[in-house]
Amino acid sequence: MKCFKRATANKMPAAFLAASMPFTAFAEPPDIEYIYPAGAQRGTTVPVRIGGYYFHGQANFEMLGGGVQFQPIIKRTHTIWFEGPLIHQPLSQRSEDYPKDHLNTFIVAKDAALGERLWRCWTSEGVTKTLKFVIGDFPEVMEIEIDGRPIPQKITLPVTANGRIFPREDVDVWTFAAKAGETIVCDAAAKRFGSPLNIVLAVRDEKNTPVATNKTLRGGDPIHWFKAPRDGRYAVHIRDAKFWGLQNHVYRLTLKRGPHILSQFPLGAQRGTAIDAELNGPALPSQRSVVSFENVSANSHIAAIKDWGTARFVVSDFPEQLEPKKSTAMAPIIFNGRIAKPGETDEWKINLRENQKITLDLAAAKLGSPLDAVLTLYDSEGRQMATNDDRAKDNPDPRIEFSPKKAGEFTLKIRDRFNSRGGLDFSYRLTATESETPGFSITLPASFYNVTRDPKGGLETNEEEIATLEKRIFQIATELKAAQAARKSDPKAAMRIRELSSESRIAQQSVKRLKAADAKRRPKFKVALSRLGDFKGEVQLKISGLPENVSVHNTTIAAGASSAELVFIALANAKISSSELIIEGTAMLDGKSITRTATAADGTSSLRIGVAPAVPFKHRGVYRIITGLPGGTTYHRKYSIDRGDFTGPITVRLADKQIRHLQGVRDHIVTVPEGTDDFAFPVKFPARIEVGRTSRVCVMLVGEMTDFDGSKHKISYTSRERDDQLISVAAEGLVTVQTNSNSFTARPNSEIVIPVTIRREPAVRTQPMRVELLLPGHMNDIFAEPALLRPNESKVLLKAKIGASPGPWNAPLLIRATTTSAPRHLAEKEVEFVAPLR
Repeated sequence: MKCFKRATANKMPAAFLAASMPFTAFAEPPDIEYIYPAGAQRGTTVPVRIGGYYFHGQANFEMLGGGVQFQPIIKRTHTIWFEGPLIHQPLSQRSEDYPKDHLNTFIVAKDAALGERLWRCWTSEGVTKTLKFVIGDFPEVMEIEIDGRPIPQKITLPVTANGRIFPREDVDVWTFAAKAGETIVCDAAAKRFGSPLNIVLAVRDEKNTPVATNKTLRGGDPIHWFKAPRDGRYAVHIRDAKFWGLQNHVYRLTLKRGPHILSQFPLGAQRGTAIDAELNGPALPSQRSVVSFENVSANSHIAAIKDWGTARFVVSDFPEQLEPKKSTAMAPIIFNGRIAKPGETDEWKINLRENQKITLDLAAAKLGSPLDAVLTLYDSEGRQMATNDDRAKDNPDPRIEFSPKKAGEFTLKIRDRFNSRGGLDFSYRLTATESETPGFSITLPASFYNVTRDPKGGLETNEEEIATLEKRIFQIATELKAAQAARKSDPKAAMRIRELSSESRIAQQSVKRLKAADAKRRPKFKVALSRLGDFKGEVQLKISGLPENVSVHNTTIAAGASSAELVFIALANAKISSSELIIEGTAMLDGKSITRTATAADGTSSLRIGVAPAVPFKHRGVYRIITGLPGGTTYHRKYSIDRGDFTGPITVRLADKQIRHLQGVRDHIVTVPEGTDDFAFPVKFPARIEVGRTSRVCVMLVGEMTDFDGSKHKISYTSRERDDQLISVAAEGLVTVQTNSNSFTARPNSEIVIPVTIRREPAVRTQPMRVELLLPGHMNDIFAEPALLRPNESKVLLKAKIGASPGPWNAPLLIRATTTSAPRHLAEKEVEFVAPLR
């Protein structure tokens, strides 16, 4: 029993465990979501909108690759926003992000290389990922974005139309003229440059009748083509497959009259040569074109061929064979073929030496071919030596490594996995090389990395707390054994077992949280090593370009290891900055020092690092759920501020990234003056809200700090913790707007009188209300004076004056009733104005 008393004295209550965790706030790193438009024509100047998070007014901008001039600093502008239809659970319970628009202008050179460019941003709080921007060769137009039902937009072919499906359930319609017999190609792109839009494309004629089309996919995006059955105007409709849509659902639709290149054969060529490429696509029966690779230094080449479109080729330094010309070859060699018909099998001959190590690497899917290849190797007597279908998960291209026991002529056979598949675009490139000589390559997990500076007094860690807790966990395990042994003789043992088990569980959870906090303070950057051949040696990593007072640890990849976890440390006197680093690995191979430069998954060969400050302030709330919060009201959520050593004013607003869809809650700015340590944030709930839904609203704090070198920086903090959210369950509003009709005829040069009834709960009846008619921003030639509803009144007349050219009437108008003084209550009702029948 004495051991139980000692255990009680050593027990750590849950409150102590939580309080023992030191507070360190990390900068909220910036992020990017879209660029709109997502491309531009060569030789043009294009304004673009960049959707960014946590830029706090402006950010640095960079586009990689030549041919495009841009503004290095982008600044915030008005963010285009359409609320769209009300979404319901479970979709309304999902997280949603709200990027803000920033402006830039691109000047694209006339001779800019076609294809994709990478771009990114950075602020004082870090660097973003990269996204793609496309350089094209056709004239370009922008969608005229308006709210409501789609209004067809006229375009002239050839053209690339830039649009986005926003808000949810949006449908874009593009119309053009075509003559009977013309081949029209509709090439839609979204996934190819990283947009989440899952495009559904349909073609309709002047009578809104569907037009039959041929179609294929390229990079997950649809390409349709059809022969116009008659003269007239045709319409292309674009929507999301699940009727989703947001600011980032950007697309590019290229419309042209055929011919149009969909695929080419072969898929590549040897550097310094010229090939007679076969081009396939609508209105391109057996067309060929000579493509030169004499001055191509890159490993890929995009060729613009007449006005037919572009073809992307792989460029190699090995000899190549092209079917149908086949002869027995020796490595290194590249075989270019295709499975032109269902059930077809290609054969190639290759001579191999005894014990020669050979690698057979087939590329099809990774080059955009639909071929799901199976590669099989046979000896001269027809015996199967090796076969492969998929080299790895999610990589259907086969690969074989083989060493013959005796020399001879071997046969390579290629087929599609399914005998029912084949076609002119089922092309492949099979590279046969001597197995790699010993070597290595290095891959970075990303082309950016952000490191937070250590605080002035050095980085706080939880090592002591973790050690104390782990010691206590060990003690609990011993005490549990004693208690379990005494269970039969001691009636209090069962209770003691429950107490010890609960204490152990809490302690283990605390250790897990503390270790996670330490890992966040010193996040690791995992560099992957691919070993080639039989190389098993050590690799030393060298990082060039590090800012002053920033260091890197764990820069050795041990012999036999496949990675190293770099730890970047920025001291408190490191400048807040962004720098471009080069990471190189060096190893000894056959007595010689070999160096390789690391590359990231996006193809870049450098790492942009951001040195960010620790944030001295944070906000704290008290956990509470507000039940039955009426729609159309405002709730003031109270918070306290832990300022640390920050003394300046703090701006509070909605966080750019939310853990739940806001469903119409709009941003609001609160300024907390210097010397004030608490605030109340007004969350204004809309009138249209899903009753019974639990809302979780997060706010962020923004302040401007002056660093030790005199530079000023915007810094921010946001919390997703439960205690810091405004959690509420929505209820019906206390005000209702009613009309006798939901639809009104809007004749030019007339007046519409709308009788409006306002139903109010007793709590609101004594407040005066303003009743007004709100129009979508694109509607013209209509004006309505607001009306005042006095206390205890319920009826009012709204008068709308219609001009000579009103409309367009593609969206509902909104009748809104709002209290003119606190507390805020509002209600809304949609009504339709329609043009008179002719």
